[in-house]
Amino acid sequence: MPTICPKRNHALKESDTCQQSQCTFCQVARSKVGESHCAAGGGTDSTGSGFRADREAPASQWKWLLILVVIVAVAWQGKSLWKRQAQLDAGALASQSQRQPEVVFCNASWNGYCNATRDFFKANGICHTEHDVENTAEGIDGYKNLGRSGIPIIVVGEETVGGFNESGLRKMLRPWIKNI
Repeated sequence: MPTICPKRNHALKESDTCQQSQCTFCQVARSKVGESHCAAGGGTDSTGSGFRADREAPASQWKWLLILVVIVAVAWQGKSLWKRQAQLDAGALASQSQRQPEVVFCNASWNGYCNATRDFFKANGICHTEHDVENTAEGIDGYKNLGRSGIPIIVVGEETVGGFNESGLRKMLRPWIKNI
């Protein structure tokens, strides 16, 4: 009785030199025609070859399971890296805010440039101290001590800037700006 390869569905020839139990081409174990290899009766496919169509399913399932495991592992690792990066960023921001130089802002409430400077500091998370040069004694004294005219006057550490210059402020405060 001829034997048939379950994978390629071809019969063993007499000229084949391999074992009777293996296919010459794919090295898959053969069986005799008509034998049923199903646990529960029947089990033949529509071709009548005696083999179920899902004989290769376990190998295919293992391949997809392996792919799924790899995807989950990559996602898990990515999540861990993202959390670690977020913690590093939070630590860097905390250390930068500790090292931010003192920013003093002499202003008047009615001045548009002063309002623009205030909005810039607020939008970019810059910690600053405001001194109103018209309504507070500290503001008036600070303004006179700087020896400058016009408002706003912004003091960043040891450096003094007269007027509102957004690009200049961005350059000076770059390490502490939260919305770069």
